[in-house]
Amino acid sequence: MDFIFIALLLLLSILKTKATKRWKRKFLFLTVVLFIIRLSLGWRWQFIPADIVVVSLLMLDPVMVRSPAIAKGLRLGWSKIVGLSISTALVSTTIFLLWLFPNIRFPVPTGLFVVGTTLESIEDVSLRLWYPAAPEADQKPYRYLSGEAVPEVLKFAYGHLQKPTAAFSDLPLFSSQAEMPVLLYDHGAGSFREDNTFRLIELASHGFVVAAIAHSKNFSDYNIPSEVTKIPAQFRERLNTLLFPDRLRDIRLAVQKLEQLNEKDSRFSDKLNLERFGMVGFSLGGSVALDYSLEEPRCQAVVNLDGGMLGKARQGVEIPFLQISQSALFPLAPVNNPQKIAEKTGEYYRQEVSDLVQNTQPARFAHWLRVTDSGHAAFSDIARWTPARFGPLRSMMGIGDVSAIAQAVDDLTLSFFEDYLMGKSAFEAAIQRHHDLLTVIDSSMKESY
Repeated sequence: MDFIFIALLLLLSILKTKATKRWKRKFLFLTVVLFIIRLSLGWRWQFIPADIVVVSLLMLDPVMVRSPAIAKGLRLGWSKIVGLSISTALVSTTIFLLWLFPNIRFPVPTGLFVVGTTLESIEDVSLRLWYPAAPEADQKPYRYLSGEAVPEVLKFAYGHLQKPTAAFSDLPLFSSQAEMPVLLYDHGAGSFREDNTFRLIELASHGFVVAAIAHSKNFSDYNIPSEVTKIPAQFRERLNTLLFPDRLRDIRLAVQKLEQLNEKDSRFSDKLNLERFGMVGFSLGGSVALDYSLEEPRCQAVVNLDGGMLGKARQGVEIPFLQISQSALFPLAPVNNPQKIAEKTGEYYRQEVSDLVQNTQPARFAHWLRVTDSGHAAFSDIARWTPARFGPLRSMMGIGDVSAIAQAVDDLTLSFFEDYLMGKSAFEAAIQRHHDLLTVIDSSMKESY
């Protein structure tokens, strides 16, 4: 519908310059009708340039202008050329904005369960829970990015994405005699709790209760100088000193809240298996999750979605973990004498994860996969938000098929937790299903197969 409106508007601008007075009135009427139809379907800021054209067609139309002098000027040939040029430029701008910020198609979860979601809090930490739910007749869909954790600038730029997801607000938990496996999700350093909404809904649809954490402090609150972020060793030191303690404290509170829900909440009481739970984190969230596993014996498995800048976990962990890495800033072949920031960061990342894998015992529980043509944002929802892959966005988003990469990461994450929290044997089969996209790596940076 969007591009149909744009095409008709552009055609209208062109034809209007040569139309007779009778046809001008018809074009004017058609412009108003198209404008009303589009507004009825929902206002989007990307249409502002095109809306200026609509207003101009109405306000500056010779039929509407009462001043004879102005109306005569608008009928001059040069004014028509200028008007058409400006209209074309504005309409072209809207076309570009619609491409840059498109309406995306939300993925449909593949699990058997309807997914419910609710918000819980403890002190200055809040949790959004995604869980297998019992459907109800008046269930209310949860709108994407409507959580308070989303920065205001994103709410505006991506307001058109705030439409119903496949999850529903405040449904009762699915009735089951068995306790449900629990996963904690931790977002990246400068990211937000709902940056992996589709992935968490997918996990919940397969029987997991997933709690996504909103931390008590934003990354910007730590005032880490930009110069430090360009030096991997110094950046890691700042993160370990300033950010890690606060985020570990927040995770402890989150686990405490889950314990409270399991003890006396009307919805979750005696339904959460906190004796064997797992963690999944994106970017720095994956590194924090690995560190938390060192102090929490009940944590039985961790998935690290392209997280680097490791803390104590660099010395190895004692539980199964899965590291899934990007390819844009992580070449398999080492870079001799790295000079660029991306090269230095990539080499530092390689060595960190290699140490983690090598120091984890037993070694067969440490899995390291690299996804071809992926960037860092490909491990979150963000890569779906725009098709743009120019400049820095090329390495940030990756150049591969967004849906295929997301499906592979979903499948790998789900099957890994099914193996280690549900006792299934699904992970190796998932690797084989997506072998065209994956490189399996051992601690020495060699392909194992």
